[in-house]
Amino acid sequence: MLSFVRETAPEYVINAPPGVYDITRGHTGTSIRKYMTLAHDVAEEMGVQVEIEADHITVTSPSKAVKRIVGVEVEYGLSDEELKESMDYIRTEIEEAVQTGYVDFFTIDTCEMVRLEVDSMDSRSVEERFKDTVPKEEAENLMKRYIGRNFVFIGSSGRPFHLNFSKIDVMRLALKYLDSLDLALKMYRMICEEMKKIRRPFGIEVAFDELPELTKEKDLYFYLRELWDRGLSIDFIAPNIGFKKRKDYEGDLVELRDRVERLSSIARSFGTLLSFHSGSGSGPFTGKGKGVYEALLEATGENLKYKVSGVYIELLFKIMESYPKGTR
Repeated sequence: MLSFVRETAPEYVINAPPGVYDITRGHTGTSIRKYMTLAHDVAEEMGVQVEIEADHITVTSPSKAVKRIVGVEVEYGLSDEELKESMDYIRTEIEEAVQTGYVDFFTIDTCEMVRLEVDSMDSRSVEERFKDTVPKEEAENLMKRYIGRNFVFIGSSGRPFHLNFSKIDVMRLALKYLDSLDLALKMYRMICEEMKKIRRPFGIEVAFDELPELTKEKDLYFYLRELWDRGLSIDFIAPNIGFKKRKDYEGDLVELRDRVERLSSIARSFGTLLSFHSGSGSGPFTGKGKGVYEALLEATGENLKYKVSGVYIELLFKIMESYPKGTR
């Protein structure tokens, strides 16, 4: 699986002279068309059923994405010009993926436009900004959806838990996520527009794991509920549960299980399953560490999606290492 934000790119980017596009865009030198066509042809030849995914179609710049992977802190958000450039590029990615005729799944990522600074604002500032930026009718509808309601969820263990929202909760969540939600819907409509041309069913996943904070229960419910009310019911959502790329999970497994159980039950209330990214750990044979995968299975009732693409390249290196020196 190649990430659209950095590892693969449309043919016009791959075939361009050096220096025309950011070096981090499509750095494998493999175009979307070539990647998806080869994946289909090899799977068909081997008689293997595969999901061919447009992975991490992302509102961002590729350089920001790469910096975050290596641990560099980069401010979130894009200017209007950067946002337009990113959305125009995303359209070309989607078009090329669909033109292959083989794509059947899309993971979209609008984390860049989550307003993280809202969490550090005091209540008065939140109220003032909410009043200034959210239209009155929309604000009233938001309050009707959340205030005075007791949302009950049943986890895989059978244990119930509750969510209640205050007015400040709703205001803060709206300010934090509405821009991201609007962009997710625009990307979904782009995908629908193109997929109609080949009349092929497809699935949708939203990546939430690129945010620098653990996904909170109220945040997850709000995001899924607002997508639902806008007519978008997604198949998977990838929360941030504390996984780091290429590192074992070192947290308490009981706490992880209980936290993920609550997130999973919230997602399932919308017909959505959790997807776990960065499932590869420090080595190719141990996953994220002893007991981690089992904790996730228990927390989700064994209904989950688990991405481990990093494992396969490590296993390939192990196989190559076993050959005599000089083997071609």
